[in-house]
Amino acid sequence: MEQQRKKVLFIAHHFPPLGGPGVYRATRFAQHLTEMGYDLHVLTVALSDIEKGTYPSDVSMEKELPKDLKITRISIDYDTNFRDKLVKFHIMRFVWMLFWFRWWEPSARWPRQCMKPALDIIDREGIELIWTSSGPFVATLLGYRLKKRRKIKWVADLRDPFTEAYFWVWPTKLHWYFSRWMEKRIWGKADKLVVTCPALKDQY
Repeated sequence: MEQQRKKVLFIAHHFPPLGGPGVYRATRFAQHLTEMGYDLHVLTVALSDIEKGTYPSDVSMEKELPKDLKITRISIDYDTNFRDKLVKFHIMRFVWMLFWFRWWEPSARWPRQCMKPALDIIDREGIELIWTSSGPFVATLLGYRLKKRRKIKWVADLRDPFTEAYFWVWPTKLHWYFSRWMEKRIWGKADKLVVTCPALKDQY
């Protein structure tokens, strides 16, 4: 008798046909988890987001994905026109500082967009494990919220650090301290953390 495969909701903002270095890690984990007998349902961004984003597309990466992989795509709903107007009128930094707590990543609204579809997938398919791949770190925030709502195991894969990353910028030191608190609160709730190197392991 064939053993029933464990069902996993695999949440990855960076996923084919999006290009860029982060996609390779998510793609390889999707491959390996499937080969190990897990049944994955991927939740990722819409194709329209990839088309208007800053990363290039790489359709060749789709050939690396397991056959019959279930994928649900949800739009980020990021208004680039609004951002461009703020830049044009030289008020981007002021608005960014004032509303940073709701706009801390370009895709900060994505977890809200994904919440209902993700819960539907969990309930309909009997998901037993949530796996998040980040950054962007909105995937981690979504995993944290889903774990709270459905009381199921959550594995957070971190390619990069958050508050200690060299490429992140905060409006003020207060914003950094809030991010540090958020980082410890959210990452600390994961059942397992997967990191890329010993230094990142020591940090968390």
